[in-house]
Amino acid sequence: MLNEERFSYSQNIYEIDFHEILTVIISAYKLLVEEGVHVEYKENHIRDILLEKYLNDNVKREQLGIEHVIFNREAAENMDKGFVDIKVQTLNSLNEPQAYYIFECKRLDGNNRLNEKYIKEGIMRFVTEKYSSYYGLNGMLGFEVKTFDTPDNVEKINQLVSSKYPEAAFVEKISPVAIIENFQYCFISRHKTVSLKRVDLYHLMLDFSHIVTRRKSL
Repeated sequence: MLNEERFSYSQNIYEIDFHEILTVIISAYKLLVEEGVHVEYKENHIRDILLEKYLNDNVKREQLGIEHVIFNREAAENMDKGFVDIKVQTLNSLNEPQAYYIFECKRLDGNNRLNEKYIKEGIMRFVTEKYSSYYGLNGMLGFEVKTFDTPDNVEKINQLVSSKYPEAAFVEKISPVAIIENFQYCFISRHKTVSLKRVDLYHLMLDFSHIVTRRKSL
């Protein structure tokens, strides 16, 4: 029982840390929108603007109150499993190199073609353990490049998982979760991986539809 309590306590600590990272990402996104920065339709361009001009810019980091967190883009995964969109390292990473969080980025336009990519090239990479999950916590950033109803599209993704991708192994479907005041589009889903570990995925749905250029580069 003592070991279970200690594990639960550790998980709560990691979850608090991860919520702080989510809060920083949301705050950086809000600042980007407020400053009227325009982004291209390209997924990598949106990610790079968010990282290089906000989350990794020293002036903006101070403005956002970012301390002891490093955001790495297209970083190599351990064990030569490829590259991840965003690898987030904290002070704990100094003592344990595998102790980091991963965010996968995907565009969304309210249609199932991109919803399927969100599942196959996003959620499934965590479920199949292509991407590691030291803490059992990782994230997805949905870059909304068209105007659509976000909760409705989340439900479309849930239905796609249930009907076409049961291997995504929902323990709990994508559902709303409160992280930061005045931001309602944060969600969480819970999954069982191929080795029967649990992984929680937080989904931030970030609306870029009004500041994205319309050149469609795939």
